[in-house]
Amino acid sequence: MRIFFKIIIIIIAILVLLMIVTQFVLVPYFLKKADMYDNIKQTHDKKYYYYVQSDSLSREALFIEDLEDKDSLIDYYNKTEKGINPYINFKCYPVPIDTIVFIMNYETKDSLIAKVLFHYKIEYGDENNKVAYVYTKLLHDKKYKCHQDSIVKKEQ
Repeated sequence: MRIFFKIIIIIIAILVLLMIVTQFVLVPYFLKKADMYDNIKQTHDKKYYYYVQSDSLSREALFIEDLEDKDSLIDYYNKTEKGINPYINFKCYPVPIDTIVFIMNYETKDSLIAKVLFHYKIEYGDENNKVAYVYTKLLHDKKYKCHQDSIVKKEQ
């Protein structure tokens, strides 16, 4: 019976310790991180990130998570600009065209790669604030308006 009570006391002590760690370590960490994201959204440049193929056609642009892939991303878009259909030989993901990105800083001396923050929603419901790297020539001040929208506006 004494061993049973000792085990119960140890379990309760561990649970109390976990509550204390959660309250005083984890909660402040995540609150600080949320405040940092809000601060970035208020103080950094706001852009849209997409690739315009022609006057009437646009598509999602790609981002990378690992800065080691920056040369591959730059090479991919250099080839695309020249009309070459390049292979994607690096880990990358698309940013939806209507997504706002906030520029945190420029990562290369020539300013071709920027570190950005954006709200990333995956098709199956997972969403998160995402820090990633993008090709700066595809950053735009204005949201992309599809060709159909501009035809409607001209008629009105």
